[in-house]
Amino acid sequence: MHHMNDLDPLIVSLTGSVTLSAPIVSAIESGELEPEGAFARFSGTCHALAPQWFDSNQLQAHEAFWCFDDGAQIDQTISGELAWFQTGVYTSSVALQSVPLLVHAAGEAVQQLGTSSFDSIRVQVPHARCGFGEKAIQQLVDQFSALANVRSAVEVHAQLMCRRHHKRWTSEATAWFDNTYLVPLALQNLEMAQDRVNPDNRWALRQAQSLCTAVFSAPEWSLSLASTIAVLMVEATRATCTNGTLIVEVKRG
Repeated sequence: MHHMNDLDPLIVSLTGSVTLSAPIVSAIESGELEPEGAFARFSGTCHALAPQWFDSNQLQAHEAFWCFDDGAQIDQTISGELAWFQTGVYTSSVALQSVPLLVHAAGEAVQQLGTSSFDSIRVQVPHARCGFGEKAIQQLVDQFSALANVRSAVEVHAQLMCRRHHKRWTSEATAWFDNTYLVPLALQNLEMAQDRVNPDNRWALRQAQSLCTAVFSAPEWSLSLASTIAVLMVEATRATCTNGTLIVEVKRG
C-alpha cells in the first residue's frame, strides 16, 4: 500500500565497534555479505515487536545498511559508524513513540555481525503529534532502576539539532525536566551551544541552525539508555513549542 507522506523519515545511526568472526570477514570480502543485509533483522524485529504499527503501514522500514564497503578488504574490527536505518512515518502520532523500538531493532541488526560496543546514537525524529505522556516516561526511566544502587553513575552527553529553537528554550526545557520525575537519571546541565553541525545528505537538516546540549548522569550506558535520553530531549523541546524535524545525538561521556 502506498501512502502520500510529507513527513521526513525517521533515521537511526549507530556508532561504536564490532568484532567480526573470520567467516563473516570472508563473506564481506567476497561480496557474499552485502551492506543491505542489515535490513532483514531490522525489519523483522520491527514487525515482530510492533505489528500494530508496521503491519498497518503506519511505519515502514525503508532502508538499512551496515557501514562496510561491499567486497572490500576489512579488518576483524569495524569502528566508527556501524549502520544506519531509515523508516517511513505515515502516522505522525507514532513517530516519537517508536524511537526506543527502532533503536533496539538497529542494535539487533548490528549485533548479528559480532560482539558489539556502542558509543553513540543519532536519531532523526519528524514532527510528532503525540508524545509519551507522564506515565509512559516514568516506565521508560524505571527500566534503569533495578541496578541503580549497585552501579557507578556514568555521564551521558546529548545534543539536539533543529532549524530554529524557541527563544526561551533553555529555561522552558529546564522547567520541563524539573517537572518530570527522572530518577534514577539526572539532568546535570542544559544550554544552547554556539557550534554548528552539518549532517550529510542522508539527514533532513543539512545545516542545523540551533544546537541544544545536555549532560545527564545515569546508572548505565546502553542503547536503551541512549534512546530514552533521545526521547526526553525531544519531549523537552516540544514542550517549548519548537516543532518540525529534530535530530538528537546521544553519546557516552
